[in-house]
Amino acid sequence: EEVRQAGARMERQLGDLGTGRQEAAGQMEEQIVGLGEVRGALERLEQKVGVLSANQEVANKIDAQGEQVTAIRQVTERVEKHLMNDMFGQLSESLGAHVSQIRA
Repeated sequence: EEVRQAGARMERQLGDLGTGRQEAAGQMEEQIVGLGEVRGALERLEQKVGVLSANQEVANKIDAQGEQVTAIRQVTERVEKHLMNDMFGQLSESLGAHVSQIRA
């Protein structure tokens, strides 16, 4: 009788081990699926970071171009001012010469 009971206990323990093994295998499968989802999310995040980096590069280029436009505008304003002064100077000299001729 004891041998039969010991055999029955062993069968139950083996059954429990088999069930535990199946449960562990199921959990591992779930973890593998979860890891695949995490990997996919990381890949999507990596793509978004790449896009953000590209956008930042474009923004930096735009800023640099804005600075260049400002510098060009400042130079243009100085040149215009200089040219206007020259033109008024020449006009003044020309008018002065005409006035002198008229008086003479």
